Amino acid sequence: MGAINSVRRLTIQTIGLFEALEPSAEEITIKKQATAKMQSLVQEKWPHLYLRAFGSSENGFGCGTSDLDIGLFFEDPNEGITLSWNDRIQILASVGSILTQNTAMELEQFIYSARVPLLKFWDTQYKISIDISVGNPLALNNTQLLKQYGQVDSRVRPLVFAIKHWAKQRRINDASNGSLSSYAWINMVIFYLQTRTIPIVPCIPTDDTCCLVSGNPLTHLGSQEDSVGALLTGFFHYYAWEFDYKTDVVSIRAGTTLPKIGKWGLGLGTWRFSIEDPFDLQHDVGRVIFHPKGQLLLIDELRRAAKMALDPDCNLEAICAPVAESLCFICDSGRHAPRDCPEMWLTPTNPQIPSKPIVTKTSEVKAAKTIPKSTALDSKKRPRRRARSKSNPKKKMMLI
Repeated sequence: MGAINSVRRLTIQTIGLFEALEPSAEEITIKKQATAKMQSLVQEKWPHLYLRAFGSSENGFGCGTSDLDIGLFFEDPNEGITLSWNDRIQILASVGSILTQNTAMELEQFIYSARVPLLKFWDTQYKISIDISVGNPLALNNTQLLKQYGQVDSRVRPLVFAIKHWAKQRRINDASNGSLSSYAWINMVIFYLQTRTIPIVPCIPTDDTCCLVSGNPLTHLGSQEDSVGALLTGFFHYYAWEFDYKTDVVSIRAGTTLPKIGKWGLGLGTWRFSIEDPFDLQHDVGRVIFHPKGQLLLIDELRRAAKMALDPDCNLEAICAPVAESLCFICDSGRHAPRDCPEMWLTPTNPQIPSKPIVTKTSEVKAAKTIPKSTALDSKKRPRRRARSKSNPKKKMMLI
């Protein structure tokens, strides 16, 4: 009875959290107005450049306070793919200059050394954070795919919101500091719902996603008897104890696990989570976990949540309790972030029990006593070196 009450309590609290974090109509309108304002200013100088929102603000998994992700696209979306890194930097610098001179936007950071260079703004008029990058058509396709998954079943979005909130509170949602991004957590939730004994969501093909999104939403596959609270508990348990992150790859494209050796080759990411991007198949979303202690932190947090979810008196607030102090998970220091840790590139110590027995001096003495004398003497004998006869010198062979 206690377990039933705890699952029911988690369901009520998860749905309540979803209703509190879901963006309001006003917040959606504000982001659209901010996008339209930037669009008009940029096109005065770049008439062939279009601004398109993507990511959490468009896929249905972002809260009202989520950043607004904007991509810069040409009339031909594929034209941006052929741009060099220098071209992208110059376009972003030009757009940054336009927006800071003509609007109430403040440029907070120009991240030009990242895999995807971007501008980070704060809009003082609409009070929102905005990230602008040179867009990739795959980002739009990805946004539409995730949006479709959120439409398949009414339990998907509340579950994703709960997992994202939990990861944020526990400080394991920062890809720049060696943990997983929100996008990675969404993939893991969808994959869990795909691989249950009775799947909740299907495997949506990625070759014609646009037609799927614009068409009628797909119907769910699983039973409605599985509440959001039960799915939340199952998610924690699956990745804490069942999923083999050392050998398997998360793939919502395939809807089943892929072998790491076959996917990435030998020795790549065998100690951490590996997540295939559904469109960029050579991109491992989990590669941001740059240190084994970062993976250990993720597993510890998942197991903590899994154990707490089974407690008859558990509640979502306790599971998502914020971490009091932000410490570097590599050296336990509070003076720097993990990405700036001086010990990041040192070989980590392995706390596991070694597979080979540890040999000590005492064990060597005991082992020596048990060796037969004949064997011990033979081991001390050195092989005799054959002496070359002086009377019969070695003849040299000549090739003619």
